[in-house]
Amino acid sequence: AIVEEEYLTVKETATLIGVSPSSIWQAIRENRLPCVTRYGRKLVIREDVEAYRQRTQPDGVKSKGRPRKKRE
Repeated sequence: AIVEEEYLTVKETATLIGVSPSSIWQAIRENRLPCVTRYGRKLVIREDVEAYRQRTQPDGVKSKGRPRKKRE
């Protein structure tokens, strides 16, 4: 049996993870998040989104940007 994979747009992926679409595009460009081209659009497979989220946010907490600089 052929299993139909669930595809997400870049915008849907960004909303699901809690980051901006431009962050998703950057991850795709840097080969940190695989994507496929279907119907002339870049789509991300939901399983890959879940794996990416586990790698980037292992504790499940949304990132709050880069750490603050330490004052001296």
